[in-house]
This record gives sequence, C-alpha cells and structure tokens, in this order.
Amino acid sequence: MTNNILKHSGAKKVNISADYRPDNKFVLKVQDDGIGFDLKKKKADGNSSSGLGLKNIVNRGKLIGADVSIESQPGQGTTIVVEMPISH
Repeated sequence: MTNNILKHSGAKKVNISADYRPDNKFVLKVQDDGIGFDLKKKKADGNSSSGLGLKNIVNRGKLIGADVSIESQPGQGTTIVVEMPISH
C-alpha cells in the first residue's frame, strides 16, 4: 500500500493504524491526505492497468479471508481498511 501512496497520491501525511477488536478481528487502516480519485470511475475504467494496485490489495485480502474497503474522492485523500478475522 505504501508504494501506491508514494507513487500516486501526492500525500503529505499518511496515518497507519493496526487494532485488535474484541470480535476477534485484526483491523489495518491506512489513510492519506493525497489527491484521491473517483472510485466508481476507476472500477468502470476498461484499462487493465487502471487501479491494478487497488485490485491487488482487494485480491490479497480475499486470499486471507479479509474484508477490504476503499474510500476515496478527488481532492479528499484515500482510506483503505482491511478487516481480517483471527481464529484461535
């Protein structure tokens, strides 16, 4: 994720947090103050390289059973949250 931030976002500030929740989930949150993007447009774009890093994050999350949410708007930065269940 940090490579995408450096490469594409123009962010001046990045916050990364990791938490363990009582419902047995590990939550990783990455938030930047970069240029952001239109997520709907990125998903609809037929260009195979458009949003490839985001697709990889989502696909890797699925591989480990995690839910991945991405929020972004032009001029408002981006937030990615990965929620992974922890089994005992």
